[in-house]
Amino acid sequence: MPKKILATPSKMKSRPRRGLPRWAWAVAAAVALFGLAVLVAPFLIPWDKVKAAVVAQGSQALGRQLSIGAIDLGLLSGVQVKDVSLANAGGDFSHQPLFANADAQVSVSLWSLLSGRVVINSIRFVKPSLLLETDRAGRSNLAGLGGGSFATASPKAAPTAPAAAASFPVVVNEFVIDQGDVVIRDRQKGTETAIHGLDLKLTGLSLAAAGASRLEASLNAVVQGKAIPVALVSDFKLDPATLAVDIRSLTLTLPAVVAHLKGGIQGQASQADLDLNVTVDLRALDRLLPPSTLQSLPPDLKLGGGLALAIKLKGPLKLPQALALAGTLDFDQVQAQVGSYPAVSGLQGRLSFDKAGADLPALTLKLGGDPLTLALKARWGDLGNLAGGAAKLKADVQVQVTSPRLNLDPLLAAGSGGTPSSAAGAGNTSPAPHGGLADDRALVSKGLTLSFDVDADSVLAHGLKTGKLVERLRLRGQKLVTATDLDLYRGHFSERSAVDLGQLGPVYRTQIQLKGLDFGPLVDDLAAADPKDLKLQQLKGKVSGSLGLRADLRGKGLADPARTQHLAGTASFQLTDGVIHKTDLQERLAEAIPDPSTQAVLRGDLRFSNAVGQLAFAGPRTTLKSFSLGSGKDWRAGVLFAQASGTLVKNGPVDFHITPHFNPAQVHVGGDLGHAFEDSRGWPTFDYVSYAGPTLDQAKADFSAGLRKAATKAVSDKVRSLVQDKAGAVLKQVPGLNKLFGQ
Repeated sequence: MPKKILATPSKMKSRPRRGLPRWAWAVAAAVALFGLAVLVAPFLIPWDKVKAAVVAQGSQALGRQLSIGAIDLGLLSGVQVKDVSLANAGGDFSHQPLFANADAQVSVSLWSLLSGRVVINSIRFVKPSLLLETDRAGRSNLAGLGGGSFATASPKAAPTAPAAAASFPVVVNEFVIDQGDVVIRDRQKGTETAIHGLDLKLTGLSLAAAGASRLEASLNAVVQGKAIPVALVSDFKLDPATLAVDIRSLTLTLPAVVAHLKGGIQGQASQADLDLNVTVDLRALDRLLPPSTLQSLPPDLKLGGGLALAIKLKGPLKLPQALALAGTLDFDQVQAQVGSYPAVSGLQGRLSFDKAGADLPALTLKLGGDPLTLALKARWGDLGNLAGGAAKLKADVQVQVTSPRLNLDPLLAAGSGGTPSSAAGAGNTSPAPHGGLADDRALVSKGLTLSFDVDADSVLAHGLKTGKLVERLRLRGQKLVTATDLDLYRGHFSERSAVDLGQLGPVYRTQIQLKGLDFGPLVDDLAAADPKDLKLQQLKGKVSGSLGLRADLRGKGLADPARTQHLAGTASFQLTDGVIHKTDLQERLAEAIPDPSTQAVLRGDLRFSNAVGQLAFAGPRTTLKSFSLGSGKDWRAGVLFAQASGTLVKNGPVDFHITPHFNPAQVHVGGDLGHAFEDSRGWPTFDYVSYAGPTLDQAKADFSAGLRKAATKAVSDKVRSLVQDKAGAVLKQVPGLNKLFGQ
């Protein structure tokens, strides 16, 4: 037998082991067990008790009732919170919740917990709603939210350097809002504005260190029932440790408006370095404006052209005086057309400004089809000067307007349009102090200097055409001085005023003079400008004569018609060599008098010469001292002349007296009746016609009845008596008839 050989361990050849060493397997097993524990642990948490604790502590901390429907956990979806609702404030607020959300999801990277940094994969709110409300007393539903009050530092405490903001080891990879709603309701004003369909996505937000983040948002802002789409896209970096924001790009898009912003704000001192550019497409502006604003504009208004605003801002935002500010505002072929009327067209120019002032060398445009140039130069020193309020403002402003023909119709049309003024509600305001005079002294700074010059070869306004206009306005040390010279329908108008804005009222004095205004072309232009006015159409081409007047007014409160009780002054006027050819006015006068012969006279042309009047103003009382109006070139040689006097009180009684004079010698009707009018007795004076009443309407009614009565009396009594006297004298000469008269 062969000899058996036994192998010993020492002699055996060693073979390498395969796989991890035992210690590695131990570590792997520990990690697996820990990971499994991390994954399983959330499912072992009693979420019902957590929900109850969150509701209780949240309600106490917020000072409002917080409710949560359920808290669920999914391995992939993370924590899901359903039916969250925070009650609105009590009292006069709506029962609608302040905040409500049907579904919220939070997905946390559980493995990130091992590194000591929380990474939130996503936070998503589905159809959340937020209500911001003001009650009828003007209180906000956010008042008292959270309870407690902010502690204030002791004024004696030494100032300390601001500490750097604490950083939080939290990274939010994605924050999403789907179809959110925000309602802003003001129950005091009765208004409501809403944001519907808010879609927001924020990615890459890190509270641990500055990182690249991106914000995308879109929504529909509902204003007065009109949906206005808004979109925002921004790439930025936020460093919570230094409170620095680096805005690499930000674009805000609205209908007709696009805004771009870039730059940054550094640290707690708010050091800013920003570039803002805004463009406005006026053609699409109707898509942005709310309905109430659109209703105030002419319905057939068409806008065109564009605006471009560029601003550079650098320096501490908390110190306006130290800011470096510069910018431009460009007008690019701006136009406004009402129907087929070119109100404004070709508006072109650039306004440059910085923190010390602004310059507009030449803004060229066509106003109503006529060229115009506007120049502006203003110096105010610094931004702090502007921010100091009107009382502290120091500025030097110069404005100059030049035009071959200054067409004011577009400006007047814009001023007359829109919603009615608030004058109807003026009666509800409390009376002004100081005896009804307003104290406007703080509205105009003593340091404001203003010069405003207008030079136009002619002016057009509401169809009226003028000659050369020179207007000068100067304001210095709250003293305002104006001077106007205007060639007006072959006459000349001049105005000189001085107003002290530093006194209650303010105190003013104005002198106005008009020489030789020609009625003929004035009435013709008025008739051409308003073809629907039948009265003007009847007077067109039928009026001649001229008007002159002079007025000297002084007092307080000139700028406010409600304070004319402080008005005082005198005025006079004169009409010369005028004729009103046959119009309905004569027809109406004739119809008031039944006598046919007198009707025939009154249906002729009405002439006047040297009609003069004097007026006096004393507070709310206007007195017509004297007025005389004749019907011929020599005012006492016509058929009729009248004298009048009386008093008119603003919002009060009227008491006028008109005394007509009638000249029978100027009336010719032929025959024996005509001889009756050829009496040489001269001018008989009839009873005056009273134009009186507690109100103007009542006074007009009294005047109409009095005029009819006086006219009837004049014809029926005076003229008839003359006829009877003349006829009786003739009849007495007939033989045999004298016995009938007792002779």
